[in-house]
Amino acid sequence: MAIQTQFRRGNTYSHSLFTGASGEITVDLDKKVAVVHDGATVGGYPLSLNSYTAAAFNQANTASTIAGLAFNAANVAAAFTVAGATGNISNIQLAAGITTSGLLTTANISELTNLYFTNARSRASISIASGNVNGKGSYNSATGVLSINAANVTVSSSAPTDPYIGDVWIHADTAVEYLYFSDGTSFQWAEISAAGTGGSSSNYGDSNVILLGYATNSNVALKANVVDLTTANVTEATNLYFTNARVYSNVTQLGYITSSSLSGYATNTQLSTYATNAQLTSYATTTNVALKANVVDLTSANVTEVTNQYFTNARAIAAVTNTTLSNITVSGNVSIGGELSVTGNVTGTNLTSKTSGSWTVTTGVNTYSITVPINGNYQIWVRANIPNGIIAYQATVAVTNSNVPVLGSQRAWNYTGGGSPILLTSMPTQIVGTEGTISTTVVSTTTANRLDFGINNSSGSSQTVYWGYVTL
Repeated sequence: MAIQTQFRRGNTYSHSLFTGASGEITVDLDKKVAVVHDGATVGGYPLSLNSYTAAAFNQANTASTIAGLAFNAANVAAAFTVAGATGNISNIQLAAGITTSGLLTTANISELTNLYFTNARSRASISIASGNVNGKGSYNSATGVLSINAANVTVSSSAPTDPYIGDVWIHADTAVEYLYFSDGTSFQWAEISAAGTGGSSSNYGDSNVILLGYATNSNVALKANVVDLTTANVTEATNLYFTNARVYSNVTQLGYITSSSLSGYATNTQLSTYATNAQLTSYATTTNVALKANVVDLTSANVTEVTNQYFTNARAIAAVTNTTLSNITVSGNVSIGGELSVTGNVTGTNLTSKTSGSWTVTTGVNTYSITVPINGNYQIWVRANIPNGIIAYQATVAVTNSNVPVLGSQRAWNYTGGGSPILLTSMPTQIVGTEGTISTTVVSTTTANRLDFGINNSSGSSQTVYWGYVTL
């Protein structure tokens, strides 16, 4: 009896939930097909019936035919809907990317050998020729600006080098005018006016042409050099040259010369011609002669200051500045602007001296000091005023020694309304004393005459703080 083999089986729905072993075959009773499993895919892989495959092929062939008809219809429709197209549009054109806005354009065609137009390419293809062109010019290929300069007019003894068409050359020795032009085959200088004729095309008159004949390079150099200018070749204008006649006609009017001084230098005829007795008497009086000849009448009002200078307060003050003086006795008040350095004793009534300076305060918290001499009374101050920050300090102290407290009073103030970019953080600690009391406080120090100040600079840059003291 033959052996009958049956595979596991079920409907399509049960297969959609079933994962068979690798290589296992089951039967879909709804589709009447075998299903091959791989051990992982749910539902497996159903096999197709021969009838289904043939039907599917026929359907695909039919769909292809329909698509071809639709393509041809679209091809025909495109002939009437695509802007700028006439007749049928080929399939190659459609495949190349035709759009509803028109056929292929420079926006969708790649640039190869035939380059597209750009301003930069157009400007780069233009240049201005060097040498004998129609006028001097320059060209900027970046902006496309072409500049043409006017023709030159040259006066020289030889033809200009590197001329341009339209340039004019006037021969400095002959005054002949030449024009540089091209006759189509060569470039050349052509005479346009003869010497002294002022030709029909010349803008110069005869006198100017003659002048050009004398304005040679050597003559121009002569006239430009003041060393060569003399009274023989410089025309007299406002400033008159000397002549005897001019002297005789003016000297008697000054009142400085008598008849006796003129004797020997001017004849009676000359005197009578240029100066009458009345004129001599009027100007050459005894008083005038004595005034001009007597040094007694010379004063600082009428003697010009030369090497020996007159006294002024400004000169006196400037002479004392930065000068070492010895054994000076002053009666009255003395005001000194700036610093005064004294070696030895200074005696007087109500004497005061001021010492001042400044600190360059760096950022952060740092200590800065003022050192005063011992055995003295002082009024001390510290101040700074920077954007958004102000500090002020004042003290009146008596310093007796470097190892005992400083007696006095002190006070300080910080402005904190602008972010506090600079602050006093500490004051001198050796200053003691209370108003109306006797202090016996002891301070352990060997630098009592050095006053230390703590300053916090948070402004972000170095600041200047000013300090000083007055010796009372």
